[in-house]
Amino acid sequence: ELQCEASTAASGAAGAAAARFRFVRELTIPVKNPLLNRALTVFVERANGHLRTKLKDGLKRCEENHHTSFHVDFNSPYFTANVPELTLTNGSGKPLPASGRSDGSGVDASGPKVPLKANQARLGTPRSVLAGTNSVLIDFQPKGAGRYACKLLLRSRNTVCGSSDLRVYDLIAKVKEPNVKTQLEFVAPARHSIVQEIPLSNPTDTTWSLKAIFSNGNADSAGNAQVGRPPASMFSGPPSLVVPAKRSATYPLTFTPSWIYHETRTFVLLNTATQQQFEFELSGYGEEPLAQDHIGLNCQARSSIVHNFDVFALPGGNGSGDANAAQVFKVESDLRDVVGASTLTVPASAGGSNRVVKYPLTFSPLVSGSYFGSVTFTNEATSEYLWYTVEASVSPPDPETTLEMRAPVRGAVGIEIGLANPLDSETTFAVELRGLGLLGPSTFTLEARQSGVYELVYSPLLVTTGNGEEGAILFSSDAVGQFWYRLNLVAEPAAAQELDDMSCAVGDVCTQPLWLQNPSNQELQLQYRVTNTRNFSIKGSSASNNGNTSVKTPTRVLLPPFGRASVVVEYTPSSLSDFESTSIVFYEKDVASDWEFTIRGRGRAPSVMKPLVVTARVNEAASTLFTFKNPFAGPLRVDVKLVADDLDGNGSPPSPRGASPVFDMLLKKRRVLLESFGLLQVPISFLPRAVSETRAQLVVHGGDDYAELEWTYPLRGVAEAPIHPRVLAVLACQARDAVEKRVECELLAAPEDMVPSDETFSVEWEIDAGRFGPMATPAAIERALTVTPLPVASSSRSTASLPYSIRFEPLRPYRGSVALLVKKNSGGLWRFDVVLDAGDPPVDDVLTIESSLNQTSSVSFQLRNQFRQPAAFLAEFSAGSSSAFTVYPAEGELPPYGSDDGAAFVVSFTPTGYGKMQSGQLVICTEEMQWTFNVKGTYPDATPGSRASGPASSLSLSSSASRARLGITQSSSGSGSNSEQRAERAKGRRSRQ
Repeated sequence: ELQCEASTAASGAAGAAAARFRFVRELTIPVKNPLLNRALTVFVERANGHLRTKLKDGLKRCEENHHTSFHVDFNSPYFTANVPELTLTNGSGKPLPASGRSDGSGVDASGPKVPLKANQARLGTPRSVLAGTNSVLIDFQPKGAGRYACKLLLRSRNTVCGSSDLRVYDLIAKVKEPNVKTQLEFVAPARHSIVQEIPLSNPTDTTWSLKAIFSNGNADSAGNAQVGRPPASMFSGPPSLVVPAKRSATYPLTFTPSWIYHETRTFVLLNTATQQQFEFELSGYGEEPLAQDHIGLNCQARSSIVHNFDVFALPGGNGSGDANAAQVFKVESDLRDVVGASTLTVPASAGGSNRVVKYPLTFSPLVSGSYFGSVTFTNEATSEYLWYTVEASVSPPDPETTLEMRAPVRGAVGIEIGLANPLDSETTFAVELRGLGLLGPSTFTLEARQSGVYELVYSPLLVTTGNGEEGAILFSSDAVGQFWYRLNLVAEPAAAQELDDMSCAVGDVCTQPLWLQNPSNQELQLQYRVTNTRNFSIKGSSASNNGNTSVKTPTRVLLPPFGRASVVVEYTPSSLSDFESTSIVFYEKDVASDWEFTIRGRGRAPSVMKPLVVTARVNEAASTLFTFKNPFAGPLRVDVKLVADDLDGNGSPPSPRGASPVFDMLLKKRRVLLESFGLLQVPISFLPRAVSETRAQLVVHGGDDYAELEWTYPLRGVAEAPIHPRVLAVLACQARDAVEKRVECELLAAPEDMVPSDETFSVEWEIDAGRFGPMATPAAIERALTVTPLPVASSSRSTASLPYSIRFEPLRPYRGSVALLVKKNSGGLWRFDVVLDAGDPPVDDVLTIESSLNQTSSVSFQLRNQFRQPAAFLAEFSAGSSSAFTVYPAEGELPPYGSDDGAAFVVSFTPTGYGKMQSGQLVICTEEMQWTFNVKGTYPDATPGSRASGPASSLSLSSSASRARLGITQSSSGSGSNSEQRAERAKGRRSRQ
C-alpha cells in the first residue's frame, strides 16, 4: 500500500499545469517464491524413496537455472513499470533495505513501516532513477485524489523444464488532496452576527463527510482591560457537513462578537475518509455596537414628553463571570433638555436571559426645531454599553398673537415688537423670519433685566391673493425659550409711476433714463414689455451696486439685492399735436409683480438736426448713405436739396449752381413721396481738393400738409492728406533706453493760402497693438512716445511743414509701425508713418540650477510691478531654450509698486540626459515692462576632491542694486548672501498714478 498527496509539487517535470500527478516507488522482489516452494515441497513429500530424491534434485536445478527472468505486467492503466523485464539474482542473502530518498519527482513516503522478512516483497522509495537489484520501479500516475487498486503479475519466461513461476502482488494506492489553508477576517459590531458561507467542491466520485473542528483560540479586549476575556467563542457553526460526489456545498460559519474583542482561532473541516483537511485561520474583530433603535419624538416647545427605553442585561455580567447577577448601568445623553435618573439596575435572574427594564427619560425642549442625540447605558462593572439614537421634531409653541402687515408692492411698512429679558445675565435671541418680503436683524440682544423693541419691516415684491399670506417671526433663546407671533401679510398692487414728458423734433430721437430700485435682499432678473413699440423702446440697461456698473442685455434687467439699475427709454415722435404715451412694465414671474411706468411724449417742428461727418483723402472721392425716415403715420412728400456754405474746400465762393463742388448729392429724383414711416436713402459724395474742412447742408423740405416743416442736416467734410511717400522717422533703441529725433511733417495738399503759424494744430497716435505681440496695448505704447512741437521757422519752400521732437523711451521690446496724426483745428488731417524698433532689454539676472539626472530642482523669486497699479503678466521661455526648464505660474498678476509681497515665480530644472550645460532664457512681460533672466542648468560635480554636498540650486544674481531697482526679490536660493535675500524692491524709473 502507498499513500500520496495530490499536490502541484508532485506533478514532476510536467509542472503545475500537468493533467496527471506522478509518483515513483521501488518494489523489491525476493529471489524465491515462497508459495511455489511450499507447493513443491508438498508435491515432493507425497513421493517415496528414490523418486522423492530425484524430484527434489531436479526441481532444485530447474529453479536455480530457469526461474530468474520475469515479465512485469499491471492490470491498471495508472501503473506502469519503467522496465517491464526483471531478472532475479542470488546475492548475499540479505534483503535490500528500503531507501527514504526521493528521486525529485514529487514522491511521498509509502505506507506504514512494518517488519519485513527476507522472502517478502518490499515497497519503498527508490535510491536513484535506476532500479536496484531484484527490484521493479513502479510509475504511478493517478488522475486525482482517490483510492487506486492494481494487481502486479510476474511471469517467469525462458524455462527449459517447462515449469512456470507466477507471482501476483496486490497494490493499493491512496491519493488525498493537499490540505487547504485559508485566512478569513471577520468584522462585526458587538452583539450582531455575520455569516460567511464557505464553498466546498467535491470533484471525486465519493461523498465527503466533513467534520468541523474549532481549536482553542486567543481573544483580547482591544485594550480594555476592565472587560476581560469573552465568555465563549465568537465563532460557531454546524458540527459536520456532507458534500455529495461531483457536487458543491457551503458551510455556514457564524461570527457573533459579544463585545469589542479580537479573537483568533483555527477552524478545520476534516474529511474522515481521506484525512484531508480544509484549514482556516480565523480572525474576528468585534467593533462598537450599533444603536439598538432609532427613537423618534414629536412634541411642542415649552412642553414635556416621556419615553421609555428598553435596557437589558449584557453578556459580560457583573464582571465576576456571573451572567445572572444584577447589573448596574450608568446613563448618559448628549441630547439637550432631558431629565432622568443617572443610574439604572437590571435585577438578577436565575434564567440569565430576557431581563429587560424600562428607563423613563423626560424631554422638555424650550425651542422648536430638529434635535439629534443619543442615550447610552454603560455597565459600570464591565464598561459594556448599549445605546439609542434619538431624533426629536419640536414644533413651535402657540403664538403670542396675530399681527397684520399691509403694504403696496415695492413699498414698506414696519412694526415694533417689545421684548424683555427676565434673567440676571445678557440674553441673545435668534430671530427667524418666515414669509416673503420680511426684513429684520437675525439676532436681538438684551442686557440683564432690560427690555427693548425689535423693528420688523415688510417690503413685498409679489401681490398676495385673497386675505393675504401667513408668516411668522420667532424669537428663540436657550435660556428664556421660544415665543413667536403669527403674521398676516397683505401685499397690495402699486400705482403706476409717471415719468417726465419727453419732447423732440419729429425725425429725431430723445432719451430719458429710468431708474429701478430693489427694496429686497434677493437678486431680481426683470423682464419688461412696452405697450407702444412704435414710439418708445428700451435701448439698454445697466446695473449699479456699490459703485460698480455693468452693461446688460436689453431683454433683462439685473437688480442686485438692495441695489439699483437704470435703463434708457428712447422716444421717436410721430405727431406734432397729440401726446403719444406708453406703459413700460417690469416683472419676474412668481417673484416680482408688475412694476409699471407711464411716459408721454410729443413731437416738435424740425429745425437743425444732428450733423453728418464725411472723411476722404484729397482728390479721392468718398461717399456716405444718409437715411431719412418719414416720422408720420401718413404719407409725406419731401423735396431734398444740397446747399453749400459760403466757401468751398479751397476757400473759394460756391458755384453759381448752388451746389458745392466738393459735396454732391447722387439722388435721381429730388421730390419723393414717402409712405407711412417709409425710408429715403440719399447717397452723398465728398471729393476734397485740399486738406481743409468743408461744410454744407442737406435740406429736406416737406410738402402738402407739412409744407411748413424743414429738416436741415449739417454736413462736415474732413479732408485727409494723401499718404506721405516716406517714413517720417525710425525710432530705434534698446528697451529701457531712450531715443529722440527731430522731424519735419510736410503738410501735403494744404490750402494755398494757409499760413502754419496762423493755424492751431494737434497731434495724436493711431496704434494697432496687434502688431506688437502679446500683452501690448495702444495706451502702453503711447505712453512710451512723447511729441513736442517746435517753433515754426520761416521757410521759402513751397510746401508748408511743422517741426516736432519725438522721444521714444520703451520699457519692453516693440517692433512695428504706428501713425502720427496731425490735425488742423479748422479742419484737415495729415498721417505720417513712424517705425518703432525697441530691442530686447539687458539681462536682469542669471539663475543657475543644479540637479541630478531625472530629478527636479527649483529656485524661486518674487517680482512686483514698476508702477502703482497691478499688472497682468505672461511668463515663458523664449524659442531655443532647453525643454528641461519650466516656470510657474505662466500667467497671473503682479502686485503694484509698494506691495509687501510680490508675485512668486518658481523656475524648475529636470534634466533627462547628461551632456553640455543646458540653458534657456525666461521672459516675463506686462503691457509696459519686460524682465529677462538667463537660466543655466548644471549637474552635480562628481570629480575627486569635489565637495561632498551642496545646494541643489542657486540664484546667481549679479547685482542686488539692479534687482532692487527692477522689483526682484530672491525668495529661495541654495547660495547667496543674506543681504541678497533681503534685497528691497526698487522704485521704477517712471511713476504711474
